[in-house]
Amino acid sequence: MNRACIAIVDGTSARLYAYQRVDEDLPTLVEEKRLSDAGRGTKDAQFANEVVSELETIATSQGFDHVILVASPTMLAHLHTYETRLTRHGIRVDEVLRDLTRLTSPQIHDHLASLNVIEPRKRAAAAQR
Repeated sequence: MNRACIAIVDGTSARLYAYQRVDEDLPTLVEEKRLSDAGRGTKDAQFANEVVSELETIATSQGFDHVILVASPTMLAHLHTYETRLTRHGIRVDEVLRDLTRLTSPQIHDHLASLNVIEPRKRAAAAQR
């Protein structure tokens, strides 16, 4: 996979990433936007709608044809409700049942690579060779 928009979501926060090849290097994960639920998890469906709306904006404006939703089963079910807003643009949606919201961006990249969802990130040692 060369390009995708990736959402790491729980009931109170979301981090939206662009995953794409920069120059000739391996693809990188770059945080595009952070969202937080003002209702603090009491309105999961409403927050899921907001997340999908932002994903739709990022994916269509940057030409992504692939979105990966990463969330707990409950939140993923809420996100799934609004998924047609993405698929109507021809965007393919994949889902990963994991709560990765407490991880750093490099840890998220490594974890998704370990699941074969994205390519591993370039390591500093490998860059020096």
